[in-house]
Amino acid sequence: MLRRSHPEGGGGVRRDWRLLDGDGRDEIAVAASQALVDPSLGNDFWVMDFRGGIWQPLGTPKGAKQTVFDLDVQPLPAAFAVAGDFDGDGRDELVIAPFIPTAATESQLWLAEFVPGTDQADPAKGGTWKTSAPARLKLSYVAAGAVAGDFDGDGRDEIAIIPLTGDTIQIADYLPETDEWQILPNALGRLQLPASAAFVAAGNFDGSAKGRQGLAIVHGAQRTQRSVTGNSIRSSYLGT
Repeated sequence: MLRRSHPEGGGGVRRDWRLLDGDGRDEIAVAASQALVDPSLGNDFWVMDFRGGIWQPLGTPKGAKQTVFDLDVQPLPAAFAVAGDFDGDGRDELVIAPFIPTAATESQLWLAEFVPGTDQADPAKGGTWKTSAPARLKLSYVAAGAVAGDFDGDGRDEIAIIPLTGDTIQIADYLPETDEWQILPNALGRLQLPASAAFVAAGNFDGSAKGRQGLAIVHGAQRTQRSVTGNSIRSSYLGT
């Protein structure tokens, strides 16, 4: 299956369309926009599943905005998310990055995973979301974007992470046998570019029977964005 990853949406929400509960249908994950009256709302998510002929939340809605999971109580809005089957269990997970102050030098990525209920015929029934901040996904640089793909053909997705500055894309991989993430130490884990990257797309461009995906990368320039509170936050890229 050619997996689709949409790191950012428009109009203040970030969306990802993926198979999150393992029922054979894709769902939509949407990050709420940060609000002045509720600054921490920016890392809350709705996940919507079309079942029974209507759109329904995947998970238990909570709070005034009826989101299904909250990554942090701090006013730290989500910047982008990518979805992929990182552990090879047939269900996709979400890796989410926060907006980072422009003076920052590191990023801590979040992980969100849907745990299905006991009814195999209806995995959404009774399912819950589990979130964490894996230690090995604390990066020594600011992440500006990412994309998921099975770059080594092992049947599990990896993450290609674009730095805010610099010209090196790193590949992070989840190891089911140790329940840990790592930046791959081999040649696959480091892609050196002749210039900085604006954005990247993953796809099986050569039609490999093993399903290995490659990366298409666009060079770009930077711009500074601002949060609703007026604080300067991390830059994002515009293609040139």
